[in-house]
Parts: sequence; structure tokens; C-alpha cells
Amino acid sequence: MQCSKSVIDKIQSSVRRDEEELTECSSSLESRKRSLLSSEAVAAKINNLLLMCNFHSFKIKVSETDSGGYFIIRNNGDKADIETLSEGERNFITFLYFLQSLDDEGTKDTKSFVVIDDPISSLDSDVMFTVSMLIRDLIEKVYKGTHENVAQILIMTHNTRFHNEVCYRYNGRYPQEYHFYRIIKKSPEPNSVEFYGQVNSIRTSYQELWDQVAIASREEFANHPWLANTMRRIIESFFSTLGGERNLYEIDSNMSYEEKIVHNSLIAWSHSGSHTIMDNDSINLQSHNNEKWLRAFRIIFEKTGNISHYEVMMRNANQFIANII
Repeated sequence: MQCSKSVIDKIQSSVRRDEEELTECSSSLESRKRSLLSSEAVAAKINNLLLMCNFHSFKIKVSETDSGGYFIIRNNGDKADIETLSEGERNFITFLYFLQSLDDEGTKDTKSFVVIDDPISSLDSDVMFTVSMLIRDLIEKVYKGTHENVAQILIMTHNTRFHNEVCYRYNGRYPQEYHFYRIIKKSPEPNSVEFYGQVNSIRTSYQELWDQVAIASREEFANHPWLANTMRRIIESFFSTLGGERNLYEIDSNMSYEEKIVHNSLIAWSHSGSHTIMDNDSINLQSHNNEKWLRAFRIIFEKTGNISHYEVMMRNANQFIANII
């Protein structure tokens, strides 16, 4: 049987249309598969983090009807009303979803400027460490340029503990890409923003005490009347609060006779210089330089086997002071 040219053309045209439709359907199917796989991967990551942080009463599940959608379920499989979650639970799961959304393939062609404002509100201390670790990981990826979707990140917080956890680096030094700012409230005047460059100006109270000792060490023959209170707080924090020593006069067992005399004098001087307001000796007390007290302060750590702690704290304090001068 011989077909006419018009019939052949019609068949070929029909085949081409079918092939085009098949290509479109295959493309749509692959896109839906990627969306489903991506949603499941995000749900798995969030649920693993919830379990790691002891959130066992709920988890998220990928919606079977809404492409790319999620809903919260209880352990028995029932859907959870968002209003039944605590503020901390809502904040944490929202933060986790936001963090995972930054890796969404749909935003791969654009670079985002990410702002994170106090994500630890209403969270307990254990979760705070997890949130801090996740943000530190994000910062490191952005700094190294390995994050496909984020070009820059700004973190704002009122919580100094969270700030120090997020900004923790082993060597305490920050590259040029890191900038620190502090908002200074001057009510009723307008607030001001101070720029600190690569210097993290937020310190713990214990670090700030060592900063004062480092400052006095640089000017050991100058008069620093506040040094007595500073030394007392360091000694009591390290040896009494952490070390369990009830009597600071009794931690001199490895000292020589001369060192014990100076040690006992230091303990007495530090208490006298911090527990009294005014007395007849205040003028004489401040008229002496602090060189011998600084030397006795170091000997305490040396003779008790804690010289490494002294050296680390003094080194970090001197580095900080050098950066802000």
C-alpha cells in the first residue's frame, strides 16, 4: 500500500507533537521529583536537629498535596496546632526552616544578604549552643565563598553570651571580611553606631578583669588603685569558685618563706583595697606602685600549677589591648 505525501507529512507532524509533549512531561516530572526530594531532605535535616536538641513532642512532615509544603505532627501522627507550641519551640523550628531555605536550589542563581536578629529569644541554654554552632557554620561558608546563595550576613543580638559563642575563633583574630559594630543608646539623644573593625569588643566579665591586670602590667610603676579589687575577683573566681579553695591564705604550700610572706600580704592587700570604703591608710595604700603585687599575683598561679592559665589570659588580654589602643 502506497501512502500519499500529505498523509506522511501529517503522521510526521503528529509524531513531532507527541515527542514535544513527552519532553515537556518528562521535564515537569523531573522538576516535581527534585522538589519532592528537596522537601524530604529539608524535613529530615530539621527533624534530626529537633531530636538532637531534645524536641521529642513534635516534628515536621512533607505535605502530600501541597508541593514543597510542610506541616507539624505530634508523635502519634496527628497534626499539631501551631498555637499549642511554646514560643521557644516556634522560634526554633522557624529558625531551622529559615536556615535550610538558604540552601534551596530555587535561589541558586541569586546571592542573598542575610539578616539574623536575636534568634535565641525564649530558647534555653542548650539550644542556644546549637543555634550558635549553626550560625558559625553559615558564617564560615559565607566567608570562604562556598555558600551558593548567601553573599553577606549580618547578625544582631542583645545577648553577650550568644555573641561570644557565635564569634568564637580559636586564635581570637578575625580577617578583614569580619566587621564588628556596637549600637550605643544615648537617650534622649539619637543612638550611635560605633565601628570596631576586626576587634570583638564584647568580653566576658572574667576576661575584662584580666584586661585590667594587663593594663596595670604595662604601667607597673604607675598608681592603679582599682587593681586590688580586680585581683581579688580573679583569685576568688578561679581558686574559690572554680577550685573550691575556702581559704586563700592556704594555697601557698609550694612557696618559699619569702614568697609566702608576699602572698599573704597580697591577699590581705587585695581584700583591704576592695572591701573598705575609706580608712586612714587609703592615702598610703595608693602611694605605692603595684609592681610587687603583680609579681606576687603571677607567683600564685605559678606555684599552684596554674601558670598556663595565667599566661593564656594575659596573652589574650594583651592582644585585645593592643588592638584597641
